[in-house]
Amino acid sequence: AARLVAAAAERSPELSLFVWLIMVTGARRGELCALRWRDIDFAEGELLIERSYATRRGTKVVKTTKTHQKRRLAMDDGTMEVLAGHRERSRKLAEQAGGVLTDDGYVFCRDGFGALPWLPDTVTRKVSAVAKEAGLDSTIKSLRHYNATQMLTGGIDLRTAAARLGHSGGGHITLKVYAHRTRPSDQRAAELLAQGLRAERYQDE
Repeated sequence: AARLVAAAAERSPELSLFVWLIMVTGARRGELCALRWRDIDFAEGELLIERSYATRRGTKVVKTTKTHQKRRLAMDDGTMEVLAGHRERSRKLAEQAGGVLTDDGYVFCRDGFGALPWLPDTVTRKVSAVAKEAGLDSTIKSLRHYNATQMLTGGIDLRTAAARLGHSGGGHITLKVYAHRTRPSDQRAAELLAQGLRAERYQDE
């Protein structure tokens, strides 16, 4: 994960930030492409996911999320600092081009002013190219898997993990898709429970 972020940074800080955000938020690529500056609450350290950018039959559209639900994600201080740096850099670039960066502008844009968001398929190709150059077998989809696996193996409860990923069903989908990746945690749980029982048994004897 760290190698991929570093490899993306060699291409551009924006691409590196995009990769980083997928890893720490688990957001879908279209959701990050549709992210606007007004969706980021720097005071509270939160990020609002409420829409997605997609291409349907050649037409680019902004729609609701896959589950048609909004979600607020708590962010760490380090990530918020990087986002603040990206906003300041974007503001300066817009001013140099004779424009103004508005709160309604897209965080990841292709016009320099925040009016035209990144295209999901283009981002996918860029990330795949960076991964290949770095000798990594990684895709945007695998970054989302990374986020889910890290949460579950790190002890984050299923309901919280599902909410951050934007899964419906209270965690049913999350468990169905990622349960096979949490075998190490499951094994640790078995050992922990057995250890406690053995201790009680030997104490009784």
